[in-house]
Amino acid sequence: MREQVAHACVQVAGGNGAALNGACRAHVLATFVRGLLAGESLESLLTGALHELAAATESDAAAVVVHRSEWEEHHADPRIIAGNGHDDLIPPPLPAEWDDPAMRCARWVGPDSSGAGRYPWCLMLPISAGDELRGVLCLYRAIGEPFTADQVVVAESFAEDAALAIEQERLLKAADRQRAILTSVHSLAQRLNSAPTPEAIAEVAVEAIAAVIRLGGAMLYLFDRSRHLLTLTASVGLPEGVAEAIKHISLGTTPCGTAALERDLVVATNLAADPRWPRAAELAAQFPMLHTVWSVPLIGEQDDLLGTLALFHPEPRTPGELDTALLRLLAHQVAVALERALLADRTRDLYRASVASLAAAVDAKDPYIRNHSRRVAAYSRQIAQAMGLPPSEVEVIELAGLLHDVGKIGIPDRVLQKPGKLDADEWTMIRRHPDLGARILADNPALAPIVPIIRHHHERYDGRGYPDGLAGDEIPLGAAIVGLADAFETMLSNRPYRVAMSWEDVIAEVRRCRGSHFAPQVVDALFAALEAGMLEPIRDDPPPAGALPMPRAAGAEARALGLLQRISAEVSALLDIDRFLRRLVSVLESEFPDSVCDILLCNPDQGYLMLVTPDGEYPHLPVLSGTYILEENRGIAGWVARHGVSQNVPDTSQDSRYVMRGSHPMRSELAVPLLIDGRCIGVLNLESPHVAAFSLTDQHVLEMIATYVAQAMEVAHLHDQLKRQADLDPMTGLLNYRAFYERLEQELERARQTGSRLAIAILDADGMKALNDAAGYQRGNEAIRTLAGILAAHVRPGDAVARFGGDEFALIVPGIAPWALQSRLQEIDQAIAEAGKSEMLPTVSWGLAAFPQDGTCASELIARADAAMHQAKRYRTHHVGSC
Repeated sequence: MREQVAHACVQVAGGNGAALNGACRAHVLATFVRGLLAGESLESLLTGALHELAAATESDAAAVVVHRSEWEEHHADPRIIAGNGHDDLIPPPLPAEWDDPAMRCARWVGPDSSGAGRYPWCLMLPISAGDELRGVLCLYRAIGEPFTADQVVVAESFAEDAALAIEQERLLKAADRQRAILTSVHSLAQRLNSAPTPEAIAEVAVEAIAAVIRLGGAMLYLFDRSRHLLTLTASVGLPEGVAEAIKHISLGTTPCGTAALERDLVVATNLAADPRWPRAAELAAQFPMLHTVWSVPLIGEQDDLLGTLALFHPEPRTPGELDTALLRLLAHQVAVALERALLADRTRDLYRASVASLAAAVDAKDPYIRNHSRRVAAYSRQIAQAMGLPPSEVEVIELAGLLHDVGKIGIPDRVLQKPGKLDADEWTMIRRHPDLGARILADNPALAPIVPIIRHHHERYDGRGYPDGLAGDEIPLGAAIVGLADAFETMLSNRPYRVAMSWEDVIAEVRRCRGSHFAPQVVDALFAALEAGMLEPIRDDPPPAGALPMPRAAGAEARALGLLQRISAEVSALLDIDRFLRRLVSVLESEFPDSVCDILLCNPDQGYLMLVTPDGEYPHLPVLSGTYILEENRGIAGWVARHGVSQNVPDTSQDSRYVMRGSHPMRSELAVPLLIDGRCIGVLNLESPHVAAFSLTDQHVLEMIATYVAQAMEVAHLHDQLKRQADLDPMTGLLNYRAFYERLEQELERARQTGSRLAIAILDADGMKALNDAAGYQRGNEAIRTLAGILAAHVRPGDAVARFGGDEFALIVPGIAPWALQSRLQEIDQAIAEAGKSEMLPTVSWGLAAFPQDGTCASELIARADAAMHQAKRYRTHHVGSC
């Protein structure tokens, strides 16, 4: 192909002046294109052609300087393609007048400006595609004899053909790069979704992003909120010594720290000389690979700073528009994945804390098994690890070890604490606890994997265990592991009826029961873990003398334990927070007769407290979506929410903070904060019509259970957040189309039952196509997000706002008349107009529909509101359905 191009160039050179053979020129161009499509490089095709062109124009050497595009690798210099075998040609500087496309023409330069050592004379011809300068054709001569007119025409013809060939190559490379980018972005999304931890996500991210943008190396910092530092978590292309030197950085002290502080892209193209970061400049001088750093913040959907992502290179590099867009897109993908993983981690930690509290409640029933569940969980984890099980299975087995005896909540204390041998009836009660524990946990989807382990951890390998008499491989492996860990720990611990066995006797007993009581492979794993030092016996101090047996804890501890057991029985409702809290209200009111119990949930963003209380308890308070709303700065409970300190008020008539919520004043109030990591998430509040109704013991009881309740509520809340992420539109954070329908069905059902009002609105952004065409889709997306923010700012707690489609939004507003919603929408319209003064925003058209006037089901209301919206769009007036 290279020879064909050269031959075609000779044919072109054979023409005379302006009368060049058009067919030959077409042949040259076609040959170029065929070669490119066949996979030959532009360099290869041009090199042969330049050799022939140099001969045809009597040049001593010829070269094409190709300016690089944003679709190519990040090189500081243009490509120089030389013909005639010369590799040391230096192109003259571009003429200043070539900045104007109309002034680009052949230019003859001499020794003073050519810059070419042995060939001081040069004919420069622009290689242009439209107004874009793609390169320069240079024909060199050792002597200053000018080119003839025919030779200039031949060179101009070649430059035009080369421009088309270069443009064709650029388009082919652009298409290839776009395909590669799309493939990489899709692959990155899949890999991020499957990465289980923030650290794994960081490793995936730096590897993929370094491959997509191809700058040099990449690094990712995670934000440590407790220390207010960025910590290097993963990197590609960063030597170990460098990584250690920049392991921890403060906000604002490096390009990465500044990107985090300013929440925007930061570019340093010569970090060693950049006065913005003196300390970073020293590091860059020491480590040359950090000469160029591009850094972008990782911001979650909840607007939290999660970390920073950075690319680096040892030479000066400036990001193009494509690089910037790609970096922001990939950073958003990584941030969403990190937020999901961090939320899952926090949910898991809080869930484990809640489970640990539940296990502690079981252990607390008997002073002889203090920390028994914790030790069984530790042994179970160590045995599972010795068997080489995957981390996810190890975690499930450890959790099962922690909860293996949860069914003992239903066993009477007199049986659990009996100092002597159990009789037949008592053994029957004890043997019920695996089944009871499995049934307690069965309604909780998050605990489903551990249910069979709980149920079968007392089965025996020979089939003589309980409750189902399973044998051999019928027994779940996790149950076999927890069963051995349970027996191992029990033999090593004191009991009311015996002292702990010696270490030698325990080992001998386990070995003796291998293959009868215990699964052989599990016993082998236990011994392997012991020999490898992976497992060590955990012993607590023996119970104090005189505590054998101890019937029950006394005073506040006994009451708190009883309450905790009753609350723990509601664990199946934990993932439905509303149901769980209403059950909790019932439990507390039964413990404190003649009192009214409220649970208030803090919403710091909106500045209000939500009351969880029986329906109809406070008819004069505003009700939104079934929840009473109370201003955050009012009442004794509001004070507790703000200060995080319990208040036991014996006479509310003497306390100016008291606010009456019911129809009759209460005379005493006890309010206890629900604290998570020092942060108040709610208040347990008791009120009584009697003066001094609550003692100091009552306060201590409520404070003891508040920790468990707070953990349970936080677990339920985080689970709800995870569930809500599937209900949210990723661009705006509003409800998505599916969640909108579900919420509308819920509100319709509530409106039917209570006879309350309900209205919806469908809104459409006018002129989005024109905005996208004029300013680009990125600006259009920003406008959509701005509109979403305005809508969200103009709804009440309990209202719902959704992104209904591409340019459409929807509102669900319970308890409102259509005319009032119409007024609200006019306020939104004014807010959009005000915001439009500083940024390009579309107007909106809307339509309303009300239940039951305009429809009694979701589809009827949506159809009516949508029709009204389209009518408003046609007439450019805001139309209301038949209200």
